[in-house]
Amino acid sequence: MKPLLRSFVIAIALSHAAILLVFVLPTPTAARHGPTRTCRIPTPKGGKRHDCYDRKCWCTKTRAYCSNNKGSLLFVPRLPRGIQFLDLAYDNLSTIPEDFFANVTNLTSVSLSTNFIASIAEGAFEALKRLEVVFLDNNFHLTGEVLKPVFESKTLKCVDLRFGKLKALPNNAYESPNLEEFYFHGEKVTVLNFSGFESVTKLRLLDWSGNYVKQIVPGLMRKLEILDLSNNPLSSFPDTCSAAAASFFPRLTLLNLKHNQIHSVPSPLCLPRLQHLDLGGNRFEYLPPNTFHHALFPQLNNLYLGSMDINIKNIDAFAFNNTHLKMISFMYDNLKFSDEESIAMDSFAGCPNLQRLQLSSNFFSGVSDERFLGLFGNLTRLDTIYMGRTFLERISVRTFAKFPRLKSLFLYLNKITVIPDGAFAGNPLLEELNLNDNHVTTVTRTTFTVANRYSFKQLDLSGNPFSCDCDLRWFSDWLRSNKTLFKHSRSLYNCSKLHQEVASFTIPDQACMLSPDTSEFIVVSVSLLLMVMTLVSAVFRYRWHIRLLLYEAFRGRDDVRRRRLEEGNFDYDVFVSYASEDLPWVYTTVIPELEGRLGLRLCVHERDFILGNNIVDNIADCVESSKKILMVFSNHFVRSQWCQFELAYCLRHVMDYNDALIVVCLGDVASRDLTTHMMAVMKTTTYIQWAEDDDAVASLWGRLRLALGEILPAN
Repeated sequence: MKPLLRSFVIAIALSHAAILLVFVLPTPTAARHGPTRTCRIPTPKGGKRHDCYDRKCWCTKTRAYCSNNKGSLLFVPRLPRGIQFLDLAYDNLSTIPEDFFANVTNLTSVSLSTNFIASIAEGAFEALKRLEVVFLDNNFHLTGEVLKPVFESKTLKCVDLRFGKLKALPNNAYESPNLEEFYFHGEKVTVLNFSGFESVTKLRLLDWSGNYVKQIVPGLMRKLEILDLSNNPLSSFPDTCSAAAASFFPRLTLLNLKHNQIHSVPSPLCLPRLQHLDLGGNRFEYLPPNTFHHALFPQLNNLYLGSMDINIKNIDAFAFNNTHLKMISFMYDNLKFSDEESIAMDSFAGCPNLQRLQLSSNFFSGVSDERFLGLFGNLTRLDTIYMGRTFLERISVRTFAKFPRLKSLFLYLNKITVIPDGAFAGNPLLEELNLNDNHVTTVTRTTFTVANRYSFKQLDLSGNPFSCDCDLRWFSDWLRSNKTLFKHSRSLYNCSKLHQEVASFTIPDQACMLSPDTSEFIVVSVSLLLMVMTLVSAVFRYRWHIRLLLYEAFRGRDDVRRRRLEEGNFDYDVFVSYASEDLPWVYTTVIPELEGRLGLRLCVHERDFILGNNIVDNIADCVESSKKILMVFSNHFVRSQWCQFELAYCLRHVMDYNDALIVVCLGDVASRDLTTHMMAVMKTTTYIQWAEDDDAVASLWGRLRLALGEILPAN
């Protein structure tokens, strides 16, 4: 069986003045087994229960509950005289003998529900002269013949025969002069003969739902007000007009045709007083203009079109066009309201008095304000809108502005990320707003107007991923101080990135003194400043690394160095830069090899600097008049300021002439002691390490000959 996503549950109080109709969503059990309405027990409940028969019956002043004895009580004991309602459900009764009710002749109501009754003696109900209500539901062995004694009672007003697997009724069932309500749900009848009920002149409610009815024989139902034909395989709308164009149902106010196979509404119809019509779960593919026009339904107030068995493909302009309509439901229809070809812009035109609109579980993704207002903007009397689970992504100040009478708005389980300030300013009467389980991150003092905050009676913003920051402080305070307003919330109010409830979230005033824009500007500015300072610091610290790397990468191929060597006037072949503490090594090792064996002229400042000249001038003149530069790095070199000056000067010199320094390291110099210039040279230049062993010495002189090859005298 297809599940009932929404069904009628009717609490009926029959009196000479009115009939009260209540529509609610059923429980899952009710959805499986059909409507839960049944006969109303006319006796009052009043009084405290007490044991009135051997702990098998419990009585109040007017009621006796002898149910659930499961075979241990197969008769009716003597009970207090005031008992009017007797409950014998779940007692495993199979037979009702003739004298069964001899001890309770004042009964007005009796329940024999959920037994195994297969036999009822003739005259068994004759003793009950005041009997009005009989419950015989969930007795699977009943037949029309067995039920004859029940309908012999001339005072019956309501009979409940639900879930009995009956295929037919006894003939005398159609002759009950006082019968007002008849519940025949969940049986196996294939034909419904209204003409058989014409003599039941007081019948006001007939529940024939959940059967196998494919054929209906029309008949005049003079006083029928409620007709439930849901969950049958009807392929067409029941006949409502006689050959003389008179109504078969002149007083019908509620017609439930939910979950049949009906695909259209015929014309003409003769339902002059019909107010409630449920066509949900049928097979309507197309709603042409004037499908529910007031000429067909002159008193129609509530129209249910939800849970269609197949998707509605087209809704034309003025499909409803009924000035009496107050409620339309399209719940669970998978309608795509963005599709202009399927749903006309003027679909709901001609319904100026519509008050309730149920659109939940459809699709509003991609519907602009212009489209939304084009569809519904003319419904200015709406006081309730359901748009839950519709994939709605955004709302604006315009979206609901044309509904000044709006009192209840349901937008749960959507994808709304922002509630714009004043989004509901045009709805000063809004009392109930449901926005739970969207993607809203913040609510501020300006989100809702003062008028909105005073008019709200129930507000649900739970289940949203709130960003707990300065912007949310006001909402956190409001949540704590208005528990009544939020008490019906379906989910929790939690901070999205904190394991904390929004109501307990606090943050110091000092942390929120700056506006978000200002704070963001300061953070960005400080971050940029720190980045620039870090970059500048790094560039300054490694400036020589960078310069030397760039120099090596982009050093030109022009032989500037060779032209300088050919055209220059040099006094020295090699300028030697060293610390004075390393002079002995220079004299004993370098000079004998380079001057003695290789025939080069070295510039050694202790020997060759001109006495009386400024030391800076001596360095500059000697470097300029030397073909090559040899640097002797050592721990002493690190600590000498003049050596560091020479190094800086020599670096600029070699870069100007596309040359390279020749570097020899004496001993191990710790990297933490190296100056910036020395570190840059050692990171970017191949240097020669001095050692005392013969192989290292031979390697040193061999590498020096290669480095000085272009200035060595020809042999």
